[in-house]
Amino acid sequence: MTRWLWIGIVVVAAIACVDRAQSPEELSQDKEFVGGMMVAEEATQPMSQMASRAPSAPSQAPVPPAQPVTEERKIIRNGSVGLEVSSVDEAVTEIKKLVDGAGGYITDESVSEDEYGTKSGSILCRVPAEELDPTLAALNEIGDVEYVSISANDITDQYFDLEVRLDNQKQLEARLVELLKRPTNELDDLLAAERELARVRTDIDSMEGRKRLWDNQIAYSTISVNLHEPAPVVPGGGVLRALWSSFGRAGENFVLTVAELIAFTGTLVPIALAAFVVFWGGRKVWRRRKDSSAS
Repeated sequence: MTRWLWIGIVVVAAIACVDRAQSPEELSQDKEFVGGMMVAEEATQPMSQMASRAPSAPSQAPVPPAQPVTEERKIIRNGSVGLEVSSVDEAVTEIKKLVDGAGGYITDESVSEDEYGTKSGSILCRVPAEELDPTLAALNEIGDVEYVSISANDITDQYFDLEVRLDNQKQLEARLVELLKRPTNELDDLLAAERELARVRTDIDSMEGRKRLWDNQIAYSTISVNLHEPAPVVPGGGVLRALWSSFGRAGENFVLTVAELIAFTGTLVPIALAAFVVFWGGRKVWRRRKDSSAS
């Protein structure tokens, strides 16, 4: 009885192992079947759910648009104005206030007066470049405008070329300084490097000075203002004074004429005296020869 019991247990265990263990072909078939079921199931789902299950593409940072390269123009602008004013002194005061209000300054000023009391003058002023046109427009209100001129000189190419050469010279200066620091330098090498360094620094100072001058001329415009009062119809302050001045000029002209005549006569007297001596001597010699030939 016991033996048949053990045989039954072994048979049941063998059947259970066979049910659990499948061949590779059956496993693959099962997988294909399951895969087909999954594909069919996905085909029946709406597109929105399929899109949500699809792997998302990696996000990329937005590329900023390329900024356009703008080249700043380097332009020197200057102006010149001619004005006829009723009073030069008052006009000069108004111009100084105008230039000071524009943030500029006066560099040169001169006022003169002729023999008839008419004044004229000139003012050289510097104003910020952006204030050139408004200042010229304001100057037109001070007096009667005779002329207005504006000049513009574009030095962009020269300016940036100077900056490039200045940068190269500074780099060369740095390399020469490093060479001088080497402990293995000989005396000849040190002297040659020092001479070259002195030359390079001289060039750098010259370029920097020119650059500062250009920067100042670009930042500030120069305005030349020429002023004069109207000429009087009867110069000198009245008819009597004009007549007296005319008689005075006539007397001066007479004196000058007499002086020129005296000077001219003084030049002719020696010449005439020399000519007379030559004539008298020649005539005397001619008479002697004539008398000797007659005897």
